[in-house]
Amino acid sequence: MSIVEEFARRSRELDAAPQRNGRGDGEEQVVVGNSIDPALAETKLSGSTLYRGRVLNLRVDGVRLPNGKRTNREVVEHAPAVGILAENDRGEILLIEQYRYPVGEVLLEVPAGIMEPDELPLETARRELQEEIGFDAEHFDEMCRFYTSPGFSDEVLILFHATGLFPSSLAPDFDETIRVVPVSVRELPDLLCQGRIKDGKTLVALCRFLCRTTACQAGTQTEAGTGC
Repeated sequence: MSIVEEFARRSRELDAAPQRNGRGDGEEQVVVGNSIDPALAETKLSGSTLYRGRVLNLRVDGVRLPNGKRTNREVVEHAPAVGILAENDRGEILLIEQYRYPVGEVLLEVPAGIMEPDELPLETARRELQEEIGFDAEHFDEMCRFYTSPGFSDEVLILFHATGLFPSSLAPDFDETIRVVPVSVRELPDLLCQGRIKDGKTLVALCRFLCRTTACQAGTQTEAGTGC
């Protein structure tokens, strides 16, 4: 079973069961899958896998559209991943700089990585923090889950907010050269407004964090109805 198939199986199980929120405070939340509107759904008629790789597969499906017409969909099956917004006790977010070969640029990002087949999202988050910035954390709060590019890929990315950082290192991946960049929380709006953040998961993480922080300062509640 591929990592993509394994994650799909786990996601179906999680959608039907209560799930710990990762903070260790005993609270539970129910993860609910999205419903499908039959008036908008497309029906798979055929499928052919053109490539199988370590973290992704490429397939072409024949589908029937809601209006009855037929077309092809090119789909990248991608291993799920996590991203971690790590906040230290000095009011800094620990970002990383690394060269991204496909775009030919050094990008400023949150630590992130692909889930191994035998890992849960929280386990991946802890491992990636230790490999990329040399820290573990006492508290992990799941911020959100989203599809990175649903127009052609099924990749799911899970974002965590990590606090209570303490030194703990694991050997980094041999093919990654990373520089840790501490950024003051006060600098985040400028980073976003100046267009210095070009990575999608990092944009989501920072905007989510700033929205939550603003809500807390205003004394309001989060969407889930709980305090920040």
